[in-house]
Amino acid sequence: MVMRHEHWYDIRKGFPNDKPNWYTITIHSNLDDFIEFGDQCQLIIEWMYHKLDHVERHCRWSLQFNEFHVKFRYEKDYAWFKLRWC
Repeated sequence: MVMRHEHWYDIRKGFPNDKPNWYTITIHSNLDDFIEFGDQCQLIIEWMYHKLDHVERHCRWSLQFNEFHVKFRYEKDYAWFKLRWC
């Protein structure tokens, strides 16, 4: 399994235009240290790979400075993620 940590979306379209109707969550960093926030996002991505089916097919994500954006195709995955990480 190869995990992509920095992003997983169609770069040509840009994150907002890639799957615009999917369920979206944005996590804002409460940390002053970007490295720590990046490590937290890496843990979240690893959780998604282990807990959700076909992550690269049904999820999109992007880490941009102090915001981590995640899109989900299915509401059940969105709800589970929200309960765990938000």
